[in-house]
Parts: sequence; structure tokens; C-alpha cells
Amino acid sequence: MVPYKGHLTIPEIEPKICVGCGGCEYVCPAIPYKAIYVEGLSTQNTIEIEHDEVEDIVIDDFGF
Repeated sequence: MVPYKGHLTIPEIEPKICVGCGGCEYVCPAIPYKAIYVEGLSTQNTIEIEHDEVEDIVIDDFGF
């Protein structure tokens, strides 16, 4: 949530990680109108997840 007018806040969408699925609109508790409205995409976007490199561990016995 980001500041809006006075003490109000509004949802903030990060386009870098948004895939257009509408999940945020579905779970939004605002009624009767949702605070987030998602117009569906014909094809959902994909994102690249940043992660640390994982080291392969070779286990040559039972482990304990």
C-alpha cells in the first residue's frame, strides 16, 4: 500500500513481477468494488525469479 490522499492508501502493483493473473483482485477485501481491477491478458506474462546459485552436493553414502 502506498500513500494516497490524506491518511488513505492505495494498492501498488509491481509491473516487473505482475503476470496478469488477477489473483490480487480476487483476494482484495474491498467491497462492493475492488480496489484493484485487472483486465485480463490474452496471454499471461512470465517473470524471471532472481535466486542465488545452488551448489550441487554429492552424497556417496546413506547420509547418517
